[in-house]
Amino acid sequence: MSCGERCNALKLSLLSVMCGASLFVASPFATLWSVCHAMQTRDSATLSHEINWRALNGSIKQQALGSILRPARDELPDFGSSFARTAVSNAVDVAVTPVNLPAIVDQTMPDIGPDTTDDGAVASADRFALLRHAHAHFLSPSTFEADIRLPGHLHETPLRITMKIQSWHWKVTDVAFPRAVEPAPASTPLMEASAAPSHA
Repeated sequence: MSCGERCNALKLSLLSVMCGASLFVASPFATLWSVCHAMQTRDSATLSHEINWRALNGSIKQQALGSILRPARDELPDFGSSFARTAVSNAVDVAVTPVNLPAIVDQTMPDIGPDTTDDGAVASADRFALLRHAHAHFLSPSTFEADIRLPGHLHETPLRITMKIQSWHWKVTDVAFPRAVEPAPASTPLMEASAAPSHA
């Protein structure tokens, strides 16, 4: 192989690596876009494929239980806590499905409630606009996270969507809903000093 052929082969290899890396970096964004579009069009088949429902349901159950049990942890007896866990678990299993999820999202984010067409499809592009302002990054080569600041929730944590590669495909595995940001406790100074002269 001549020097020119080796150079061409090296350039082709580098180009292939760069193209592959670009496609890999873009792939979670494409999945996020696909999920958003499926939400708007009520495409339950796409949602079934793009979301790990077992992981998502588990995440939503933990958040729901945390919000219920945290304020009442000193008031609920053991059987009350067990009943709450069972009730929440059953409710999430019934409600959080590919068919119902778009309606749940509409209820939890009324500030960007969609406009619908005659056939029930969502015509508003508000959620796509939100994606343009998302702060997204890789936690690892197989884990991707996107933080989305929602209108009307400026004093709360952003909506956090976590995706992982499963069966060679990015899937949504966790959604952390906005919650109120607890103010940092005021620090108490260990010592106070004054530069003003003291008066006897």
